[in-house]
Amino acid sequence: MDFALNSEQREWVEKARALKPLLAANADRYDAEAAFPTDNFAEMKKQKFHHLMVPKEYGGLNPQPKGSLGMAQFAVAEELARICPTTSWDLLIHFHQVGLVCRMGSEEQKERFLGQIVKEDALMGSLGSEVNPRQIKAENVVTKLTFDSLFEPVEGGFRASGEKHFCSMAPAADLLAFWALAPGARTNGEGLTISIVPKTSPGLTFEDSWSEAIGLRGTVSWTAKLDDVFIPWANVMGEPGDFVQKDPYTYECSHAAHLVGTTQGIVDYVIEFIGGRDYLAKDDVLMYALAEMDCGIQAARSSYRYAVWLWDEGRYDEAMLASYRALHTAKKVAAHASEKAFEIVGARSLFTYLPIERFWRETKASTLHTRDTQLMGQLAQGVLAGGRQFPKTKYGERLEKPKTWADFGFMPERA
Repeated sequence: MDFALNSEQREWVEKARALKPLLAANADRYDAEAAFPTDNFAEMKKQKFHHLMVPKEYGGLNPQPKGSLGMAQFAVAEELARICPTTSWDLLIHFHQVGLVCRMGSEEQKERFLGQIVKEDALMGSLGSEVNPRQIKAENVVTKLTFDSLFEPVEGGFRASGEKHFCSMAPAADLLAFWALAPGARTNGEGLTISIVPKTSPGLTFEDSWSEAIGLRGTVSWTAKLDDVFIPWANVMGEPGDFVQKDPYTYECSHAAHLVGTTQGIVDYVIEFIGGRDYLAKDDVLMYALAEMDCGIQAARSSYRYAVWLWDEGRYDEAMLASYRALHTAKKVAAHASEKAFEIVGARSLFTYLPIERFWRETKASTLHTRDTQLMGQLAQGVLAGGRQFPKTKYGERLEKPKTWADFGFMPERA
């Protein structure tokens, strides 16, 4: 296996690296304000980073076919995370929602929504999670991922009501991927449906529930409230359950790449710090810690790139387990590096004018996105099953015969 980046991928990484002065100048401000990194994205839009997920046949710049995330996107996210993990996270959120349109949308939907990205510089966000951070007692623990927002059939489509939380990018995005169960469906495998909701839709409002978070504050992961938001059939993608049954991709490699980049950013600063203090380079204990951090980055980076290679090869069952391993490794490496950086830098690391404590908070927020015990439990089950697992196990079950809208009594009205 050759994980070397090709010329096109290297060009994107160099473009991301050239953004370092801008991202470094803005990182503390957007963190302090818990604000979307508007200036960073304004420059990235000029350079078409938001087109990187759109297939070339739709006017985009994605080197991968069929709207797949490949090394170009992950390498760019890793590079951005070295300076501003929040900007990297936001771009990955956009990439994933664009990928949903590429793989699940009809030809008309792809022309329309991808056209808005290419021609109107639209960004995409997500309306997915229904886990309320202020809710202490769990009310629904039947499945780990629930999508219970009211999705009521009306003439011409559906009306959606409910609340979504942890909606990364949503207040700053133009198009939002809304997740809900099709009416009549009992499980995610049967009926998890993704529709595209424009931010300007009547009845859609946002509430800042994120400023109290300690990390990834510029992801503006606010709460979204939907009050009878009309979703026409033209904006409903695919058949119910398609995300579970037909779209193999998940998000673990993105999180791993993000953590690898963040860890590299920590090490970059530690190296810079030691460079101005020769006496630290003579401390064998500190040098051992630095070398250990560096070893961890190689392990985590190699692991997630191996998983990406498996996805590209279409070996989806293996790729899912490899992605779990990569994310677990990246979490451990990032947590270790963010803690050791305090020891190496010493008391100065306590001050907010140095990036150590910000990287520590960003790392903590990133590692907590998915509960590691759940992923490791699924990994163990896959290992026991011979090293393969249905890639969407986290979301729902594999069905021998996937459901259609007709099975639930609907006749979609689409172009």
